Amino acid sequence: MSSERTEESSDDDPEGKGGDDGIRKKNQVEYSKEEDKRKDLIIIHKEEDKMKKIVFLVFVATLSLSFLVSPAIAGNEDIIIKKLVEKGVLSDSEANGLLKEIGKEEEMKSEAVKGEIKIPKWVDKINFKGDLRLRYQGEDRDNADGTSGVTRNRGRFRLRAGVEADVTPQWKAGFGIASGSDDPRSTNQTLGDAFASPDLRIDYAYAQYKPLDWLTGVGGKFKNPFWQPKDLTWDGDIRPEGLALKFKFDASDSLELFFTPAFFLIKELSGSSSDPIMWALQAGVNWKFTDNMYFKFAPAYYATNDFEGNSFPYRGRTGNNLGNTTSDGSSTGLYVSDYKVFAVDAEIGIGIPGPVPFIAVFGQYIQSDFEDADRPIAFRQGDDLNKGWLAGFKFGHKKIKERWQWQVKYNYRVLEKDAWPDFLPDSDFYGGSTNVKGSEIEFELGLHKNLTFGIDYYISEIDKTLAGEGNREENLLQVDLVLKW
Repeated sequence: MSSERTEESSDDDPEGKGGDDGIRKKNQVEYSKEEDKRKDLIIIHKEEDKMKKIVFLVFVATLSLSFLVSPAIAGNEDIIIKKLVEKGVLSDSEANGLLKEIGKEEEMKSEAVKGEIKIPKWVDKINFKGDLRLRYQGEDRDNADGTSGVTRNRGRFRLRAGVEADVTPQWKAGFGIASGSDDPRSTNQTLGDAFASPDLRIDYAYAQYKPLDWLTGVGGKFKNPFWQPKDLTWDGDIRPEGLALKFKFDASDSLELFFTPAFFLIKELSGSSSDPIMWALQAGVNWKFTDNMYFKFAPAYYATNDFEGNSFPYRGRTGNNLGNTTSDGSSTGLYVSDYKVFAVDAEIGIGIPGPVPFIAVFGQYIQSDFEDADRPIAFRQGDDLNKGWLAGFKFGHKKIKERWQWQVKYNYRVLEKDAWPDFLPDSDFYGGSTNVKGSEIEFELGLHKNLTFGIDYYISEIDKTLAGEGNREENLLQVDLVLKW
């Protein structure tokens, strides 16, 4: 029996114990392959985790930088994170943790903003402006016998700065400072005083009230409220003191009417109730025939009270029959009369195509009620000498606002001895005196926006000379560089 079982076993497993070893080897090979596959998967997962971490760190850094550079991205971070979860870059737990961190950062930012100093709203209602002008000025004036006098060359500057504040929708306040002395007709400061530090002075200070679109009132020390095409009567630096009203009505789309009454305080005299004052009224029209053509016309009336018997500083150049008539004929003498003056200002202009886009002509005329009989007998002239006029033209660009825009302007004027108070005309034209005549030529060029170059040349002389004296011709050249802000 035993021998038969042995034979049967031999037939089923011819190798005997050697067969068991083969099975074990086969199983070991298969296990080794599976182990290799598992190790490979572990490596792949580790690499994927590493890439996820790298992508995650890059994402966090980019998102943080985006909040700093572009606040518009803030608030959309939850959408971005959700997309990264969908792509498998972030897990749900990582996304939730990131959103919590972002929430903490936003809360810290909010607390920091609360601690910052807030800019008051009234700051937005304040406007600053100013300008700086650098000037070369050369001048020479003939002697009484007609021979050449002393030539003077100067470097000068003008600095002005101003502030305007909208106090309420109807009320506005403003003030400005300027270089120069207390001369109301000059804000120039001459260079060359051993490096001395010049003064700044109040240029204007006013309150303005505008209850209606067509009505504006102003009080204090303010810019001249009257329109004028040139400076025959008023120097551009003068800031009148008192009250003025401005009425403006649009009669039609092409016609504007304006009306300006004013009251000016000229001089306050302590111990006297007869302070010199001026009443003034200007009415006019601004008619636009077309979009490119206009006509502006404005008659005016000025009346002074209590000038007679008084004298004012800064009356312009006097002597040699210059300036208004005084009680003793000197620059410090007293006025012998008040002045009632009728004036007319006008300008017509047209825009045209081509290299010269604008042309205009303008004029001014004044006449006072002064008569030769008002003068002391010793100073009578045989003529009232109470008129003044100016005529001129300009061409180029209407206004200099941009680079390479330009304008040329010319005028000729005559201002007789007692046509107008002698402390008000343009101070550059023969020292701001009356009894003068002559020409002015101007050129202005835009070098850039708010930057201009200009040349102004005056050729002037005395109108009516004293016996035995020449006209004392004066030539004045001004070269300017003006920067505005």
